[in-house]
Amino acid sequence: MRIGFVGFGEASYSLANGLSSEGLKDMKAYDVNVFDNEKNALIKKRSQELNIDVTDSYEKFFDDRDYVFVAVPAFVALDACKEISNYIKEGCTYVDVSASSPAVKEKCNNLLYEKNVTYLDASMLGSLPKLKHKVPFYVSGKNAKKFIEDFEKFGMNITYVNETPGSATSIKLIRSIFMKGLSALMTELVMAADSYDVSDYVLGSISDSMDGTSFMSHLNRIVTGSAIHAKRRAFELGGSIEMLENKELDSLMSVATKKKLEILSGYDFSKVAEKDTKTWEDVVSILKEEDK
Repeated sequence: MRIGFVGFGEASYSLANGLSSEGLKDMKAYDVNVFDNEKNALIKKRSQELNIDVTDSYEKFFDDRDYVFVAVPAFVALDACKEISNYIKEGCTYVDVSASSPAVKEKCNNLLYEKNVTYLDASMLGSLPKLKHKVPFYVSGKNAKKFIEDFEKFGMNITYVNETPGSATSIKLIRSIFMKGLSALMTELVMAADSYDVSDYVLGSISDSMDGTSFMSHLNRIVTGSAIHAKRRAFELGGSIEMLENKELDSLMSVATKKKLEILSGYDFSKVAEKDTKTWEDVVSILKEEDK
């Protein structure tokens, strides 16, 4: 099997490194920075380590590849696809691992469909430098199952999503709402706790509330509780925002949370409150029903 990488940065290098260790040797790469004196040193080091030829010529790159992993920044993903479509050969499969939006991935799929090229949307969730090719790898698109069949034999940890390009990347982007939002919220939290010199008390209290309980239990409790008590919690958060402002601390996450709670307070969650066992699906169901 002949593999190519467009963009030979950390993502491509990590995948190539792992696949090489499993015996997959016929690999080459394209990188626009291959002759950039400042950036070429790392590319050269990595390519020599794995015995991979790197070129800046699409003509040379696309002569004989079966699969091409396209790992470019999200903001250039569509432009890269447009350019690649002029060179990629029929029968080659385009595996888009960029973090671009589902809408961009759908456009790429349509563009390559006209060229009779298979397009796969992929997202990787985890540490590539640590896990390499074994990073959780989600894939959607036609012929995704063929991709899984070809690469699971090389140790890849692949999950089939569906045949719709954009679905795999939506998993990564939706997950980012939580992961990146939580990091911002935690930063606001520790800045406030440190400012009032109560870090040990605040963090200890939160640890007592959360440690030893599953994520899904927290999710159901927090989402349903926030919906049922949204009005009161929004008012109470106003006091937290005032406290932060008095210390001239950033309150962006608290302000956004208060706004979300105020929006939730406009819905009728009485049916959820009456249930003995409450889940996040109960809240989503009411939000969808009342928004019709």
